[in-house]
Amino acid sequence: MGVKIGVQIDALIMQKQILKIFFFSAIFFAVPNSSQATIIFEDNFDDSPDWQSQQTVAKSVGGNDRAWPATYVDACSSACPPQRWTAYRASASYFTDTPGNDTYVLNTDGARGGSGKGITLNVESTGSYGDWAGGSLDLSLGSVGYQELFVKYWLKYDSNWLWTNPGNTQHGQQKLIRISRFSGDINDYNNHNPQMFFTPTENGPSWMPDWYYNKSFPPASFFSSEFFNTQANGSIGYGPTQTFASLVWPSDGGWHSYEFRTKMNSAPGAANGEWEIWIDGQSTPDKHQVKTDVLWVDSNGSVTQGWNYLMFLDNITVAPAPLSEKKEMQIYMDDVVVSTTRLSADIIAPVAPSGLNVE
Repeated sequence: MGVKIGVQIDALIMQKQILKIFFFSAIFFAVPNSSQATIIFEDNFDDSPDWQSQQTVAKSVGGNDRAWPATYVDACSSACPPQRWTAYRASASYFTDTPGNDTYVLNTDGARGGSGKGITLNVESTGSYGDWAGGSLDLSLGSVGYQELFVKYWLKYDSNWLWTNPGNTQHGQQKLIRISRFSGDINDYNNHNPQMFFTPTENGPSWMPDWYYNKSFPPASFFSSEFFNTQANGSIGYGPTQTFASLVWPSDGGWHSYEFRTKMNSAPGAANGEWEIWIDGQSTPDKHQVKTDVLWVDSNGSVTQGWNYLMFLDNITVAPAPLSEKKEMQIYMDDVVVSTTRLSADIIAPVAPSGLNVE
């Protein structure tokens, strides 16, 4: 009898162990993990060769913009984009005697964390708000695109960054990214241009989240511009713009994470598209904004094709000093990730849960 009872007790203990293992395994696989997200693209630039955008002197003295198709990876000869990227734009310098520092530079200067590499955007003070500098680093995600898209990167601004001049007579504006749907044939690069946003264009809908400094209402805060699908006359569809004064530019000169989300509306004409932004992953009004009634595609368009073209560190207009002073400031970018679900942290390898002991 004692042997039989002992066997039954051992069996119960074994069942308990199996149940605990199953329970803890279920918890582990149910807990969201950033490594389980579908990563479309990621680049920390560490393995890329050093690169620069080859800025020229001002166009008034013979310079020129670097742009499509000369900078497209499948068409370029000398002005090619960084490794793994699709294309880039870089406006000619506003300086007439010698160009400033290259608009975009990939080297160790832009690295986050004290090692590796990153991107430096050298920003010229153009002397007047509305004179745009910069350009963009472009990434194509294929023709089909994605109905919902998440983009994350890290930015750091020059510790001496200024949005306006000492007399506070100038506005300032920076386009953080342009998330778009390009409907043209990117392989027919001589006839279709994903960098073209004027008439005619095949780039729409599009979302442009900005930092905007209004000299009458400082400090710099979040500004959203929505553009819906291309219209019958070939022009972009101009949607609403809006300032969100509670979401303020981080002014401490440190690294901050930026996350963006766009979601296509469910059907043409259905105003249920979405956009969202997080700073440092936070959901408080000073770090986060969301809109859920966006008409990305009107009743004359199609929602079949998703978001598929990204333009990072888009153009910028700031004028903290007159052009004659040749003032330049820097913005640094690193650790870019594009995914189909939100990443809760930097990309890391999955780890087993700790502290779960089976008795």
